[in-house]
Amino acid sequence: MLPFTPQAVMLDNGLEGLLGSAGAYEHIESAVAIFDTQGNLRYGNAAFKYFNRAVRDSVENLGRHETLLDCPEFRTWLQVAVAAGQAEKLRQTFYYAPLIKIELTLHARPAITSGGEPRGILLTLGEESIEFGRRHVARAQDTFRTLSRRIEVLDRDKRTNDKLLRVLLREAPFAMVLFNEKRQIVQVNRAAELLFGTSSVKMIGQSCERILPCYQQCGTCPALDLHRRIDAEEINGLDNKQKTIPLLRSVSTVRDDNSETLVIEAFIDLTERQKAEQVIHNLAFYDPLTNLPNRRLLMDRLHQAMASSARNNHYGAVLFLDLDNFKVLNDTQGHDVGDLLLIEISKRLQACMREGDTVARFGGDEFVLVLEGLSTEQAEAAALAEMIAEKIRDAIYQPSHLKELEHHCFASIGINLFIDHPGSAEELLKQADVAMYQAKQAGRNTTRFFDPAMQAALETRSEMDKALRVALMKQQLVLHYQVQVDTALHPIGAEALLRWQHPVMGMVPPAQFIPLAEENGLILPIGLWVLEAACTQIKLWQNDPLFRELNIAVNVSMRQFRQEEFVSQVREVLDKSGIDPKRLKLELTESLILNNVDDSISKMLQLKAMGVDFSMDDFGTGYSSLSYLKRLPLDQIKIDQSFVRDISTDASDAAIVHTIIVMAATLGLKVIAEGVETEAQRKFLELHGCMAFQGHLFSEAIPVGQFEALMRLGAATNSK
Repeated sequence: MLPFTPQAVMLDNGLEGLLGSAGAYEHIESAVAIFDTQGNLRYGNAAFKYFNRAVRDSVENLGRHETLLDCPEFRTWLQVAVAAGQAEKLRQTFYYAPLIKIELTLHARPAITSGGEPRGILLTLGEESIEFGRRHVARAQDTFRTLSRRIEVLDRDKRTNDKLLRVLLREAPFAMVLFNEKRQIVQVNRAAELLFGTSSVKMIGQSCERILPCYQQCGTCPALDLHRRIDAEEINGLDNKQKTIPLLRSVSTVRDDNSETLVIEAFIDLTERQKAEQVIHNLAFYDPLTNLPNRRLLMDRLHQAMASSARNNHYGAVLFLDLDNFKVLNDTQGHDVGDLLLIEISKRLQACMREGDTVARFGGDEFVLVLEGLSTEQAEAAALAEMIAEKIRDAIYQPSHLKELEHHCFASIGINLFIDHPGSAEELLKQADVAMYQAKQAGRNTTRFFDPAMQAALETRSEMDKALRVALMKQQLVLHYQVQVDTALHPIGAEALLRWQHPVMGMVPPAQFIPLAEENGLILPIGLWVLEAACTQIKLWQNDPLFRELNIAVNVSMRQFRQEEFVSQVREVLDKSGIDPKRLKLELTESLILNNVDDSISKMLQLKAMGVDFSMDDFGTGYSSLSYLKRLPLDQIKIDQSFVRDISTDASDAAIVHTIIVMAATLGLKVIAEGVETEAQRKFLELHGCMAFQGHLFSEAIPVGQFEALMRLGAATNSK
């Protein structure tokens, strides 16, 4: 909205004249202010006062200045404008905080005295955009909309009225049209010509309906009443092609010299504002990539669905969907390809939905679907929800052509039925998420319904996560040692096994907390602690003839080994402990090594150069190619206990164990078998060439004090 600047009045009267006729500006929509030569505010109309309040309220007191008048940049600009007698339109930006700026279109006109000297300045704020970080208010008329006021007829002589009327028509940047009592257009300004797309010559004499279809139902102009005013009414107008345009209209009346009542109508085009409102609405409620409802709109729809379900006694369902291995596609093909897949999936999901159902993008590669009115019977509702879920999985699996890539996608879906649900929408959604997690745990590309027992398990898991973090800080973790022996049953080493001694739960099995530590990242500090603790124990034993020849085996997790700084960490621990590196053996799983063979070999060679030995744990349980085995700088292979358990009764296990032993001997590698629990197992292994053993037949994993006692007892027995 451009400003109304009554130039003739201003130039004739100077500053005093402006102040004396300030009432002329009080009810117009433009913000008008008068300043003297010292930059002091002498007058501000209602729109200007409102603008200052709007600035303060909009920035929510986050900026450095609460109003425009508090802004030093504005004060500086004002002083320059006054001194220069500036009289032109400027686009000026004033900063209120690092991410908040206000852009204004300013018109400044000098107030001139009879002697020709500037006495002050009249300032109007024009069309502007206000940006608060990423929020955008499209146009100033939206800010001033509630300020629209009727144009008061000044209670002065007819000459003043006529002069003001001419100024209004000539200078007003918004469209102004005068109608007579016959509903004919008698005068328009340049802004009206531009708005309605035709010249004043063609408009004057035409009826109201030419530009305002709302008058077609009226016998007379409804505004021909001096006691009636219309402030900020939204109507439709017509351009020269009879195309509808949205308008903001203000209506007032005035009498001319012949006492004829004229209707003055002012119009502002709302087209851009409506477009901006639609953009703002879409940004607030829809995902910009897929154009699906976002999380905010989803929660609103879910609340409505829950209310409808309770009211109509029909089951509804929430489906929580997550694309399997989407991160792999993103990482290998790029985010642009990942975005193409998300767009394609969103289209397929919409095609699977019934009328009235909702599909929303929850975030990342997660989508949520809300199904309503399934059935009054739980079993039937569950069957229908599952059928829809399977239809969705089939649709998602169809090949997607992403640029030059043909990609097949899978999805895991969690389903949660609801009817008169006692909890919140957030809880309902969380339960569907839990069900989706169950689907992931079941092998992905499947569907699961919410199970309350699973919810309880996850809550327990969350509590254990918190407790494990405390355990690391409060030194609740300990190492137990399981002896390793040769064919003469002499101790040759021990495996350091992690245990968690919880003050309330007691001894927590590793199977309960190691996978959790792998997921939450605690395995890194825990793994480092294990390495340090084991090396500290080696240091304590190195001066004892009974222990100094023992090798201590330490398990290394994949996440720990894949750290770039893993080699330097081991070097630092070795240097700090001062042990013989030959006493330390790192156990790596087959899958860990073969996940990235070249990187594994590089790190192993660096550690071998320090003197560290390597053992491949759980050998034979993976899906690796044996061709890599000869490239790895291993010292030992450990036969997995799953093969040892039935070695004396299962011919297949016996054949596998025999093959491993022969292959290791061919490659010059030592072999140790774990999980040896019976003498029959030990004899079979020894008979086929395995010369080292570990298992409950010799000792379970025990605290270091008991381990030392066991060693001393064995030594004493052997000496006899």
